[in-house]
Amino acid sequence: MLRFIYVIGESPMHGYAAARVLFLSLVAAMISTGCTRKVYEIQLKPDGTSIERTLTVWSETTSADKKVSPLPEGELRHFRQFYDSANDRLEGDKHVFSGRFEGEMPQDVGGAGSYTHFESPLGSTSLYSERFRGEDDLQDSIAKRNQAVDKIIALLLHWARNELPELETRQRIEVFLDQDLRRDLMNLSAYCLTHAMLSDLDEQEIGKRLAARMAQYLVERDYVRWQEVPRLLRVFSSEDPDQFAGLLHATVIRKLGIPEGESLAILADAERLANSLRESFRETEIYRTELARYQEEHPADDEGDSSEEIDPLGLLAGFALEATLPKSGSGWTVVEVDLECGIEPFATNGTWDEESKSVSWNDSIDDATIPVLAFAAWSQPDVENQERLFGSTVLSGEELAKYVFWYRGLNESEREQWDEFFSDVTPDDDWRERLDRFEFPEADQLAEVARRLLSEALTKTKTE
Repeated sequence: MLRFIYVIGESPMHGYAAARVLFLSLVAAMISTGCTRKVYEIQLKPDGTSIERTLTVWSETTSADKKVSPLPEGELRHFRQFYDSANDRLEGDKHVFSGRFEGEMPQDVGGAGSYTHFESPLGSTSLYSERFRGEDDLQDSIAKRNQAVDKIIALLLHWARNELPELETRQRIEVFLDQDLRRDLMNLSAYCLTHAMLSDLDEQEIGKRLAARMAQYLVERDYVRWQEVPRLLRVFSSEDPDQFAGLLHATVIRKLGIPEGESLAILADAERLANSLRESFRETEIYRTELARYQEEHPADDEGDSSEEIDPLGLLAGFALEATLPKSGSGWTVVEVDLECGIEPFATNGTWDEESKSVSWNDSIDDATIPVLAFAAWSQPDVENQERLFGSTVLSGEELAKYVFWYRGLNESEREQWDEFFSDVTPDDDWRERLDRFEFPEADQLAEVARRLLSEALTKTKTE
């Protein structure tokens, strides 16, 4: 996606405008001709310690006819690594695979996941969590973004050291680039990464918060001022390179406190600045590396000529996108998950449907930086046993989960003691007295968690 930015333009904004037009043209072309959309539909049906998983896969065009295409043989072989081929079938042009799993989920779509089930006499708790594709090594992702920022700074430092003749001005610019701008770009990049991780909550709302935080950050560091918003909007809407250059010139002079003079006049001259940056960037190892990569991806024709060249100014745009690009969400590859858990989860990032008693997720998995994550935790009370013991269902949801985790954390001897404690009780017993009286011989505080959970639940039930 980034390579089209490197096409030569007449000036910084002309290059930007050309890239923008090219991108919009590509989008329009894909819409009109019908881009291929891959869909992975996963149906999950928990059954005790195992879960039935049905994967339906198909490719369709985004055009009006929604033409569905069968999967190629290579993809079929991939999916059959995880499912018994005797169970897969073809429904129209949609391939269906099914199997039963315990613990670890198959890496069919790409990623990692698990289903875990815990039992206790009062009910059970189940956990489902699955990452679909993406990169979950956040340190590596942060490092790559910071490397992109470092390349931007290296290019600008090389330009400043060769272009600015006045020593004091050049030194102040170098300090600003090497310290302030480097740190600020890395911080803004971190904001964008955080936004990408939270965008599944409410993308529009999170986007507004990101914009507000980034704006406040820039205002506090005197890159922009709130009073200048009208002027900024006018400049950005104009796409006039001279207006952008004038804004850059004024901002640098104000922020660094440098007297206006000939040494920084280049910042206000769009054409001169563009030519200077191009000439400077071509001298760097960064440019030579990117050019070699570009030429490898775009080999010359039979006569040795290349129809495209890499624009040095495109490096800045490309590295800026690498540092800040949030989740793509293009929707060209989609995962749809439906989990029939039978009871509303006490924790999930999915959408609960009361009618079908299921949780669903629907998300794009095009993005290679932030993984899509689906998770749900739910508890199923043992209604019959709780009514026998307490006269009603007193523990459910998250409180039941806390009890189940506590119970499963007991060793075999401790569980036997606790089960024996419950063996002869009835709803008419004085539960508070019985709970206060019980202790594990070798761990006097071990029963405190269960004692508190049951006491609070029974008290709440009586008041209701």
